[in-house]
Amino acid sequence: MIRSEHKNARLRLAALALFTAIACSDNSGEKKGDTADDPQGNPPSGGGTLTLVFNPMYSAYDDGAHDFKVPVQVTGATGKLTVTTSPTNFVSSEPSSTGVTLTTRMAGTATVTIQDAAGNAGTAKLTVTKNAAGDVDIGRERYANGLDAISLPEGGIAAVDGGIPNIARNEMGACTFCHIPDGQQAMGATDVMRVDVEHTPQQTAGFSDEDLIKIFTEGVKPQGASYRVVNGGGMLSDEVAATIYKTFHKWSVEPQTRVGIVAYLRSLTPKPQGFIDFGGLRPPATTMGPPVEADPSCPKVSALGGQNLPGCCAQGMCGVDASNFGMGCVELGRAASQAMMAGFNIQFPAPQACAAK
Repeated sequence: MIRSEHKNARLRLAALALFTAIACSDNSGEKKGDTADDPQGNPPSGGGTLTLVFNPMYSAYDDGAHDFKVPVQVTGATGKLTVTTSPTNFVSSEPSSTGVTLTTRMAGTATVTIQDAAGNAGTAKLTVTKNAAGDVDIGRERYANGLDAISLPEGGIAAVDGGIPNIARNEMGACTFCHIPDGQQAMGATDVMRVDVEHTPQQTAGFSDEDLIKIFTEGVKPQGASYRVVNGGGMLSDEVAATIYKTFHKWSVEPQTRVGIVAYLRSLTPKPQGFIDFGGLRPPATTMGPPVEADPSCPKVSALGGQNLPGCCAQGMCGVDASNFGMGCVELGRAASQAMMAGFNIQFPAPQACAAK
């Protein structure tokens, strides 16, 4: 089944490889006078249910050495939100554009209840790992150790004209080789490899510590997680996407450093990164990038399976039409570098200028 589907989707895989790069409340909910309806601070009693995401939630705590925040998306709420926890004083909270943001105040497990002004409520389980104060620094050092995750050919991608050379993966490579803040916006000829987002708690707080460790050491995501890197537009089955992902997202990390990387990711300031926020949904199969006009002055690219990808013009440089993968016209140099990183032996013309459009 996997072999057959791979054969039928080789063109999509090859092309996709080119364009890849993931209210208000008080401190604990126990403060009195938090709602106008009751001088004792008790919210009115309602009967509706609020939907909380993440549920369950995961975070960390290191005795206050770092702030660990958990963004919570609250759906169906009316008016002011009140946060309570059992045990009490487990978190502090503040309003956010999507609901509330929690800051951990102790380690362990708690039930978080969020209630709106009408008395509608939702609950979620929050698990907080107890970390040492130095764990975040250990994780940060490995995450951004400055080592290239792959070895580029001498002279860089511009030297590629007779085929793609074999590219060596470095299992000790820095996560920041690909994952940087605003990674999707950083895609460009001057920084062609760093094309993926930084995974903050707004994307990862629904993953347990064990889930995150398996993702970066084994290339295995928990059941139900989307494979956006190799499955843009939902073109492949989860089985095939998981098989591909497992081939390249395995990194060498010592046990204590694994704990540190998780703590570091938990310590990042929550930040929106598009459709992968709050667990992420696979973009619909109908997702298309900006319309692309074919440019006959730009070469087509022969992909796996003997089919051609149309040429187009991207800000004065020839590119490949990637609209079917949620993107527009991708410049040839960047497309070639992504194919290298994914290990695809696809021949690309050297980067060349076109008439800017």
